Amino acid sequence: MANPLYGQNKADDHIDIYGKGKCETATIAVGQTITAEQSGSTFWYTQAAGTITLPAVAAGLKYRFICHTAASANTFFDGGGANKCVGAITDENSVEAVNNNGVKAASGATVAGDWFEIVSDGTKWYVSGACSADGGLLGANS
Repeated sequence: MANPLYGQNKADDHIDIYGKGKCETATIAVGQTITAEQSGSTFWYTQAAGTITLPAVAAGLKYRFICHTAASANTFFDGGGANKCVGAITDENSVEAVNNNGVKAASGATVAGDWFEIVSDGTKWYVSGACSADGGLLGANS
């Protein structure tokens, strides 16, 4: 798709790529902080002991997290405050309610392919996701 006005948009290739349903993907590790500018991205994470910090809630922010490599460690996704994360994650036996400070990828229960998505309305993070094992992904306070 070309821009009809010469030189006004040097990033026309982004329109062609992201207009077809593709999204930004990145690898993220514990100790990193996600930015609002990365909204819409899908993050691949390797499970490790530590925390990944979400940005402050703001209407319209949306992220997806997919476990790339599971390990015997807890990874905590920090939502930034008391009960900022609400929603549900489906696992092999039940639906895990989330009403916590964040989401935890649990040691020994999370497997590659487990995922969750978060969307903000400006006051909270709304969580949905799925995991293979009981308690693999769940709401947690740290």
